[in-house]
Amino acid sequence: MFKALDKFFFTEHPTYNLAFFRIVWGSLVFFNVLFEVGNIADFYGPEAIVSLETVSSRIRHFHFSLFHLFKESLATAYGIYFFTLISLMMVTIGYYTRVFLFFSLIGLVSLHMRNTWILSSADVLIRCIFFILIWSPCYNVLSIDSWLAKKRGEPKPVNASQWTWRLIQIQIAVVYLWTFWSKVKGENWIEGSAVYYATRLETMRNFTIPWLLDTKIIIKFLTWGTLAIELALGTLVWFKKTRTVVILLGISLHLGIEVAMAIPFFEWIMIVLLMNFYNPDDYVHLYTNLKSKCLQLITIEDEGLT
Repeated sequence: MFKALDKFFFTEHPTYNLAFFRIVWGSLVFFNVLFEVGNIADFYGPEAIVSLETVSSRIRHFHFSLFHLFKESLATAYGIYFFTLISLMMVTIGYYTRVFLFFSLIGLVSLHMRNTWILSSADVLIRCIFFILIWSPCYNVLSIDSWLAKKRGEPKPVNASQWTWRLIQIQIAVVYLWTFWSKVKGENWIEGSAVYYATRLETMRNFTIPWLLDTKIIIKFLTWGTLAIELALGTLVWFKKTRTVVILLGISLHLGIEVAMAIPFFEWIMIVLLMNFYNPDDYVHLYTNLKSKCLQLITIEDEGLT
């Protein structure tokens, strides 16, 4: 058993999977934060909808926030906001990656704790993933850090132990299993009407699909299908034979929610997280193919110029 666990967590693999994930994840969270640029004063400023005093009185447990270290002002709010954005950009390009992963986490925690009433469960998950990535070799390839290290004659190892990748996989699986368990305890999910009520929430409605979401048998199918897919995303996704089918079903589920419900970025965050269930070797093939395609395009352009 211990040998199996050691192999599962600590076998060295090519780190292209974590590098691809870092780039996509950093970009997605960057745009997630950028989405709030027009609401900085309303959410985080001294005259915000929820005051810092109210937050402090409601959240009595210890929580770190840069807002507690500086004088409350609009300049502080903008400073912390852009500090977070710049950190996320540095993570995406892979420059001083571990440092800026830490800074990104500090910035995100500060913004999230300043106004917890505008958060969703995705924001908690974002913080968890950033904490795990801090300890990962996600910058060993496809980063400015790796390029600079190679120029210094000290190239970073392509292969590394990827226990952090396994932790991300486990975290995602736990999210789906917990979601499934929470839903099956509710009467509406068991009887098959939950999707009907969820798509009738006026404040969260995106697009209406009258015929599809007004038909009883389809509503039941979608409700029970959601439960089945979420259970599969916590269990069957671990097996190679069923992985691709389960991930495609998961993507379909999240795209369907994206169309029907207005939950900014949540579904895209979950879709991107699912990419972690593919093996590192799959990303080596992806990198090789992309590199080959780029070289072909460069060659064609050079030939056209000559």
